This record gives sequence, structure tokens and C-alpha cells, in this order.
Amino acid sequence: MRIQKPQFDPFSNKADRMKFNGELGNRLVFNLQKHIRIMPCTLVATILLLFRKGINEAELVQKVKWLGMALIQRGIKVADDTGIPSATITNIGLKQLEGQYTRKRDFIVPKIVVGDSQVNDYSNIILLAYYRNALNYVFYNESIIACSLFSFGVEEIWKNGVTPKELFKRACYLEELIKREEVIQSRIVPKHRQFFDKVIDFMISQRLLRYNTNAFGEKRLFPKTSGETSLLLIGSIVWPMIDTYYTAAITALTMVKTKDLSEAMFMKNCQFLGETLHSEGKT
Repeated sequence: MRIQKPQFDPFSNKADRMKFNGELGNRLVFNLQKHIRIMPCTLVATILLLFRKGINEAELVQKVKWLGMALIQRGIKVADDTGIPSATITNIGLKQLEGQYTRKRDFIVPKIVVGDSQVNDYSNIILLAYYRNALNYVFYNESIIACSLFSFGVEEIWKNGVTPKELFKRACYLEELIKREEVIQSRIVPKHRQFFDKVIDFMISQRLLRYNTNAFGEKRLFPKTSGETSLLLIGSIVWPMIDTYYTAAITALTMVKTKDLSEAMFMKNCQFLGETLHSEGKT
């Protein structure tokens, strides 16, 4: 009797093994995301990154409470089980992040070191972003929508808004572009418009967006004034990813005449362009 080989064989088939490992890894990540607890250093780092020019400690405490409330509304456990983060939670976060910020009078500012060559060292910003990354998955889909919304132009969306169909199309494009940057269970994709609508409805319930019907009877989405700060926080999750892709794409265009550019030099050129754009306030 001839024994047939199994159709799925991760032990001897590399493609099957990679598929198995990928699905197992995703299950582990999704399970961890369901039970993750956002710690004080993550809360404080997130707010410090949002206020690069500095924030006084009293306002920092209020913003950490506000962020904690936003996370709790999305079903996420925050710091401990006492509810909205208190001033004590903020102080614990500041203690854990010592060395990553400086105090200028009453303001707490992310620390940027200027080296001997007068070049800014943003390593502390990168470390703050590392701590902030723990909550990226919570706001990821909302951030895709926020960044897609602002891609129509700030003045345009405040004045005329955008149709859900147009926003859905751009959100799908952006999601496909950076899909490797975040592991999440539910994504905005062309085949699942219902999920997109669900996220939009949630953002409306959180007073981030609103619907309005124009003179032609067309239903359009607008950002809501009361949710402007929240939209900036949510957008800050994906904006750095977009900036990185933009920087890499611009650098790649320079390779048209220098096709033999080494990987190390390409990375160096990306870094230089990224720092230049950042110093000019363009990213």
C-alpha cells in the first residue's frame, strides 16, 4: 500500500513551515494584545512625544489622565486597576524615563543632545518612541483613518469634509502600503467595508468626527473641533511611518544615476535626508 505524503507538511516543506510559524506567531501576538497592560512609562512617553516643545507637569498629569481614559474606552487595561491614571502614575512614569527628558523651569521637554559637531542626537526621542510603541496597535486603525483624512488637505477637510467612499479608498491604500509595520487582528481592507464603517462610527461616538450633509444631499465626514487634540495623538501613531516611507522613496530616486549604491550608504543617505526634513519642520 502506497502512503501518500500529507498535503501540509511544515517539517519538510519550507513554505508550509513559514506559514505555520507565521500563523502561530500571529495567534500569540493577538492573545498578548488582549491581555496587555499599558504601563506608566508608556503613558508619559506618549504625551512627551506629542509635546516636543515641552509641557508643564500639571498639564502632563491631566494629559496622562486623558490618555488613560481614551485607552479604557477602547477596552485596554491601564497601569493598575484603580481606573483613570492619577498623578502618582505620572510620577512613576517620569521616574522610569529619567534621562530621556530635561526640565526647563516648569516645563518637561524630551531631551535632545547636541554633539561636538553641532549635530542633534535624537536617540532619546527614539527611546521614547520605543516605549510609546506598546499602545500603537490600540489606535492603529483610527490612525490610518486620521492620516488618510488629513491627506486631503487640512483646510479642505475642515471646510468641505470628505465622502466616506473617498476616505475608505485612501485608508485602504495607506493600510496596504504600511501593512508590515503593525501586527493587528482586524484591518481596513477593500473587502471589508463594514469594519471601516464600524471604526468610523466609533470615532464619531468619541467626538472625533462628525457627519454633515451638504447642499447637494451628499453625506460627508468632517473632523470635530472637540476632538482635534485626540486626532493629533491618534495620527502621531502612523505619521512617523509615512514620513519614513517618504524619506526612503525620495532617497531611492537618487539611485537612478547611482545604481551601485551600497545598502550602508543608502541607509546613511536616508538618515541625512530624514534629519534635514525634520530640522526644516517638514516631517
